[in-house]
Amino acid sequence: MPKRFRTAYIEVTNVCNKHCSFCKGTTRPPEFMDPDLFAKAAEESAPIAEKACLHILGEALLHPDLETIVKTANRFSLPLVLTTNGTLFTASSAELLLTQPFRQLNVSLHSGVSPDELETILSFAERTRKFNPEMYLNLRLWDVCSRNPEYLQAIASRFGRDITPPDCAKKRFVSLGPRFRLHFDRSFHWPDLADPIRPAEGFCRGGIDQYGILCSGDVTACCLDTDGRMNFGNIRNQSLHSILFSRRFEQMRNAFHRGIVTEELCRHCTYRDRFRQNV
Repeated sequence: MPKRFRTAYIEVTNVCNKHCSFCKGTTRPPEFMDPDLFAKAAEESAPIAEKACLHILGEALLHPDLETIVKTANRFSLPLVLTTNGTLFTASSAELLLTQPFRQLNVSLHSGVSPDELETILSFAERTRKFNPEMYLNLRLWDVCSRNPEYLQAIASRFGRDITPPDCAKKRFVSLGPRFRLHFDRSFHWPDLADPIRPAEGFCRGGIDQYGILCSGDVTACCLDTDGRMNFGNIRNQSLHSILFSRRFEQMRNAFHRGIVTEELCRHCTYRDRFRQNV
C-alpha cells in the first residue's frame, strides 16, 4: 500500500562543522538527538513514510551515536537518506555509508570545498559506487558552478564526462554513471516570520509529501523550518500519528490542496512560488 508521506526529515543534530553563506542557521541551542528519541521517531515514521532524510539542519556525520541510529532505522525497515557537506568523509562515521543500506547520499559541493576536500569527496564517491552500488549518489552544485569551473573540470576528468558551465543553466543534472548524478539548481530564501506577508493563494509539498522532526522532538510540516516555528507537537509526549493526523495538520493539508496557505510561516515563504503550477 502507498504510504502517506514520501519523506520524513528526521534531524539528528542541528550542529554543523561549517558556516555556509546559503544556510540560514538556527536560533535553537546546539543539540544531538538522543538515540532513544530517534528510535521512537523511526518506529512511528516507518509505517507512514517511504524514507527518512537525516537532515533539516546540521551535519549528521558529527553525531556520536550515528551507528546506533542507522542500525535502528534498519531494524524498522526505514530507508535512509543523508545530506552532507562532504568534508567529513575521512571520519569513521562515514564508513557507514559503505557498509549500511543507505538509499541516497547528497553531497553539497556548493558549501565550498578546497581542492584537497574535493579530491577526498570524489575519491569517497568512487568508493561508495564500489561498496554500495545500490545507493543513489548526488553531487550538488547550486548557483556557483559557473564561478567554479575547476569543480566541473575535476569532476569531468575524474568520471570521464564532458561538463561545461552552460550545462548548469540548461540542465537539471548530468549523469556521471548508474545512480550517480551531478545536480544543478538555484539556491532559495529560507522562510522567516520577519519577511513580508505574501498572498494567501499558494501550494507547497510540506505536509503533503513530507514532515519534519527536529532534534528536540518538535514536529513541523516543512524541511525549511529551521527554528521550528511551525510546531505541531512533540513526539516526546505525543504519538507521531496523533500529531500528523491532528485537526490543524489536516486543515493545512486540505487548504494546500485548495491552493490556500493557512500556516503563519507559510504566509511569509517565497519557496512556495516554485509550486505555482500546482495551484
